[in-house]
Amino acid sequence: MKLNIYIISHPLIKILTTGIISYESNHSKITSRYKNHQYLGILLIYEILRKWIKISNIYIKKLDYIHEISIIDNDQKNYIITNIIDNYHTITEIEKLFPQTELKHININNLQSWEKINIQYINSKTNLIILENFLNNENILNLIHYINTIHKINHSCIKIACITCTNKILEKISTRYTDLNIYTTKIIND
Repeated sequence: MKLNIYIISHPLIKILTTGIISYESNHSKITSRYKNHQYLGILLIYEILRKWIKISNIYIKKLDYIHEISIIDNDQKNYIITNIIDNYHTITEIEKLFPQTELKHININNLQSWEKINIQYINSKTNLIILENFLNNENILNLIHYINTIHKINHSCIKIACITCTNKILEKISTRYTDLNIYTTKIIND
């Protein structure tokens, strides 16, 4: 396996992940579970984008001081492809917090929903993040192939973010796409 797998091990992320996994098993405290998903989604996207967002500083000379402004490269665009219905609580604040980021709805099990993805402004600074709460579906391989062939987005610009994933799906991804970056909080052996 030659994938670039990043297991995010920040203490807050570990606590939130444990809470989500335990809530999934006993279905209690629904409000806490949704908040945990929201915080975890923000932290996951932050970990992915912090290396990729390019900021430039502009200095404006005033009469008696210098004013500094930080701006994001206008050519950079981030797309997050996810099932908005299933992952709503994970992504509710992402568009507000991360500039130049756009959410796109997709059902990983429905090819017709893939055809409705409208991705514009593709350039070398475009980042595409596929976000799944629990990555265990082999359709992810077909989706990556579709994005690469139809939208002409290179594999190196595609990142996968998930709360948990299985080692079987990671092995299958590694056989076809060795240059992908996968960000997760936990790998489940199955």
